[in-house]
Amino acid sequence: MLIKKNIFFLFLLIFIAGQCEVVHADNYALVIGISKYSSAVWKDLSYAAKNAKMMAALFKKSGFKVVSLYDKKANKSAIFSRLSLISDHLGKNDSLVVYFAGHVYTERYVFREYGYLIPFNEFALNPSFINIDEFVNHPKLITKRNHQLFIIDACIGGIPEMKTKNINPSDLDYFNKIINQPSRQAIVAGGNKQRISVNDKGLTLLTSLFVDAIYHGMSDKNMDGFVTFPELTAFISTASSGSTQIPASFSLIGHGIGEFVFSSKGKALKFPETKPKIMAAPVIKETPILQQEIIEPEIAQPIKEERISEVYEPLKEEVVSEEKVIPEKIEGFEEWTEAYTGMKFIKVQGGCYEM
Repeated sequence: MLIKKNIFFLFLLIFIAGQCEVVHADNYALVIGISKYSSAVWKDLSYAAKNAKMMAALFKKSGFKVVSLYDKKANKSAIFSRLSLISDHLGKNDSLVVYFAGHVYTERYVFREYGYLIPFNEFALNPSFINIDEFVNHPKLITKRNHQLFIIDACIGGIPEMKTKNINPSDLDYFNKIINQPSRQAIVAGGNKQRISVNDKGLTLLTSLFVDAIYHGMSDKNMDGFVTFPELTAFISTASSGSTQIPASFSLIGHGIGEFVFSSKGKALKFPETKPKIMAAPVIKETPILQQEIIEPEIAQPIKEERISEVYEPLKEEVVSEEKVIPEKIEGFEEWTEAYTGMKFIKVQGGCYEM
């Protein structure tokens, strides 16, 4: 009888240990910001790249490995290449946050809106745009059982959302449940026909609110050192009331009953015993290309009391040196770009070639 009791308590301890394991092993961020457009159709934006760099620094401080694409590097091919590359390394309970700032376009057909992101050097042809549905529902991401958050710092419609049931925050095991269940969520700066507001420091409303919510922990209402997606969206909704743009949040296809979670850097982190700690991931050694593009997270430093929207020196703009995944020019051949579609071709000398 004593042996049976010991076996029972052994299994109980194993179960409890499994519930309290560190689940967020790897945290990634893909940050895209396009201010300079090589197009007569899409005018340059003064704020997009600046805000993207600010968010990249914020994610880095929060323990994320950051991959960034700014201006001419943010073409359609490069965006999907990075998204696919990161998704290949996402495991169960890993975190991925994707941020985009740049031009967008929304069209309405019958009773539905269709949204598009405008990458660099693309012309006014719909096939060259990035369909928002194709972007957030990337086939390599939609089946992953991890945590994904898409942040579109632009006013756009046509986000493909789904209705879900969430865990009640009053649940005694709420935190452990939301981090052990998959989540796919999105936040947009505003809806179609709304306009982005930028303050005198060149920061958008959404960037300013993210910095206050996460970096200063202003959305961490229960002071537990974490910012959950419901806490974040509630703070953004309240703080943006009365603005010309109305940020909105969505649950995406493939969303479970989990929630995306950030660690709050505004206050000293104190982790209750029943809560797993979000840790910075080790360097990825098996993928040289990805490793060279990623900024490793820094060790958390004490945070000043000033609001980052007023004094944001700790989050300076950082330029990321990246190795090109796709070479811009093939040696030995002359390239030319077709003016109407923007497609690149290679001039080949006439003659006979062995295939």
